[in-house]
Amino acid sequence: MEQFFKNIEGYQLLIIGVFFSLSLIISTSIVSGTLSRSGIEVTGSAVAIVKSDSASWDLDLLSGAKNKKYAYDVLTKNKAIVLNYLKSKGFSDSEIEIQNTNSYPIFKKATDSGEDTNEVDHYVISQTFRVTSNNIQLIKDVSLDAENLLNQGIDVKSNPPSYFYTKLGDLKIKLLNEASEDAKRRAKAMLKSTGNWVGSIKSVKTGVFQITTPNSTEVSDYGVYDTSTIDKKVTAVTQVTFRIK
Repeated sequence: MEQFFKNIEGYQLLIIGVFFSLSLIISTSIVSGTLSRSGIEVTGSAVAIVKSDSASWDLDLLSGAKNKKYAYDVLTKNKAIVLNYLKSKGFSDSEIEIQNTNSYPIFKKATDSGEDTNEVDHYVISQTFRVTSNNIQLIKDVSLDAENLLNQGIDVKSNPPSYFYTKLGDLKIKLLNEASEDAKRRAKAMLKSTGNWVGSIKSVKTGVFQITTPNSTEVSDYGVYDTSTIDKKVTAVTQVTFRIK
């Protein structure tokens, strides 16, 4: 399994290199018989597996009826039941945001063509309960359980939770440092057989961060931020040009 993830990470870094010009570029300009202006450009990377520490989840409450007011009255009654349900599961008032209602008509279909007519069949009114919490496991568990409200005749739709890691700022600094160190190690390995040594840094370019599922090979030149899983893989890439001495 460990080898599997190593293979995936290697493949992901290969793809990143396409966006980030992953290749060795050795330029030599001989001045007075020295390599004082020579440079070696390498790409370094660093990876960390982190666990999300915050989550957001939307639970949609729906009501439909031919009479718009009746649909709204049903929604209002069921809203209290859903709110009590969320609190009974352990969420506080501060973690529950009840958003504005949204209503729209459903039109009758033409019997011959199946297209919408101008005649209203019924109205649908919806309202979203957005739950945000640092209790990741609770959100995951309740999101899977919530549709049991259907057994009480309450029409709800449980959307997949979104998971976040809130300490990315500190982690990015750490990974960029590790990626630069990785670039230096690669440069040393490449120059080992040439009799030259890695000198000081001439320039550094930072690539976009890729935040993916642990076994993903997905990359993007705009960066990736996957919110579908609790565990995440954070990949940093730097392109460093060193002087050769």
